Amino acid sequence: NLIFYGHTFTDEDYTGGFEDLHKYRVFEFGQENPYIYVSLADEKLAYQIFSVWVCDANADTDCIQADPDDAAFQQILDKAVAGCAFDYGVDVTTDDHILTLSTCTAKYGYVGGEARGRFVVMARLVDADQELKPTAGLEKNASIKAPQF
Repeated sequence: NLIFYGHTFTDEDYTGGFEDLHKYRVFEFGQENPYIYVSLADEKLAYQIFSVWVCDANADTDCIQADPDDAAFQQILDKAVAGCAFDYGVDVTTDDHILTLSTCTAKYGYVGGEARGRFVVMARLVDADQELKPTAGLEKNASIKAPQF
């Protein structure tokens, strides 16, 4: 589980943080942008998004861990899929290489000056020979489990 943390800035004059991740709250944006690309010195990796969700920032080790054991990793994957407002239709297992992008969200307020929630986008590494689809076949998740704070 490769994790990138970034900050969401509220200052309109500043760009360069992770504020664009919040675009994934919009159904159409998720459909039109089903992949995250990571460019390395000698290769370009594609990750297929399977979850966009919010977790409790005070308990983010329950939803974000860099090197969990298989049981903990399965729990994280299950929470990620259950907490996502959309069903991306992407199968993910503990054998997959996961990219997690995490940023703060003010949607659930602040405690002690810190955002209560973490906005998380998770994606699985796509095999180099796999064909990339131009759009995602998203459906709304009728049984979403909202974060509990």
